Amino acid sequence: MIDFELTDGDKEVIALARRQAIGYQQRAKGIDRTMEFDRPDFAEQFAFAGQEDIVHVRDFAQERADDLSGLTIIEPLIYLEESYGFKPLYWQGDNADAMNVSLSGKLIEKVGTPEQVEAFQPLYLAWGMSEPNGGSDPASMRTVATYDAATDEWVINGEKIFSSNATHADGILVMCRAVGPDGDEGISLFVVTKGMPGYGVGPQMDKLGLRNWDTVATFFMDVRVPALNRLQGNLKDALSIFNGTRALIAGQALGYARVALDLVREKYAEGGKALNYAGSLASRSAIEDRILGMEALWDATYLTMLHAKWHEQARGPGKFYPSLAKCKAGLMVRKLINDCMDILGPESASEKLPVEQALRDARILDIYEGPNEAQRLLMARTLLNYSAKELN
Repeated sequence: MIDFELTDGDKEVIALARRQAIGYQQRAKGIDRTMEFDRPDFAEQFAFAGQEDIVHVRDFAQERADDLSGLTIIEPLIYLEESYGFKPLYWQGDNADAMNVSLSGKLIEKVGTPEQVEAFQPLYLAWGMSEPNGGSDPASMRTVATYDAATDEWVINGEKIFSSNATHADGILVMCRAVGPDGDEGISLFVVTKGMPGYGVGPQMDKLGLRNWDTVATFFMDVRVPALNRLQGNLKDALSIFNGTRALIAGQALGYARVALDLVREKYAEGGKALNYAGSLASRSAIEDRILGMEALWDATYLTMLHAKWHEQARGPGKFYPSLAKCKAGLMVRKLINDCMDILGPESASEKLPVEQALRDARILDIYEGPNEAQRLLMARTLLNYSAKELN
């Protein structure tokens, strides 16, 4: 039997994340308007009113490691709470107040040599995969690393877009088409650190949603990196990292959706009414039945997410369940927020309520870490035992 029961330690960590999320939500709208915030002072800047000591959710969880059901399952629950507060999630640094789910760090841990892990694991590295002409097909990338035998270096030229947190990161783990002495060697992985001549970071992208998220383009003009900075991994290794993080996207979606759903329940309760969970369809109003349907959809997505992370903890991440959790969450969050806006009326589209921001921020969840159309292909191949050539 699958047991999703939370330990006392789990509940303490989630309760702290929830308190901080509620405090952060008060500041989220201002940051959404200006896109101005100081990431290095993250914890102090976003401590909620009345908090005497800064407590990091990450450190709080690690201190209670023996009393947790497992950080694998706790991670998406913390994401849910922090997304409820519209809190930036991925920044890692001395004052970071978030779980460490760095894609680059996980990839270095997976394919790096002991020497590379020692050199690069302490760094926070952005992720360089998407390109202006690449779309959702990373195999078509044009950034090239050419080997220079005279200096035993690789020379990188190209451009990446949507490089999250590259402004404040120590560098970037960039995917390039490697051209060695014998020609094209396929997609390879290189670590580029700040200060290397020719590496540049562009200005903030003015986005519709996730405006509290550092998103920039990065540029490589004859960037020379030593042989040590080439990881012995490939595109398949890079894509496999997403199997461990796609369920976190479901946590993000659940957080945004709960913002809208909680507001609907709050407005409904203001009329002195209570939701009738035990009654029949005939005994409930149409609005009441619609709210219960939304709650059921939210709960089903929540359980799908937990099952994906339980499967990862018990048997390894795999491909199917993380893709299923991400697909279901992407559909759920847009439908649920739109339905809540129908119930709340025109005011929900104004800045008076946080719902419109939740809708804008949630739009990306269908797209990043692999668009949901691609996830459905992955699931179909797994179920039918087809290769990418047989089903594409």
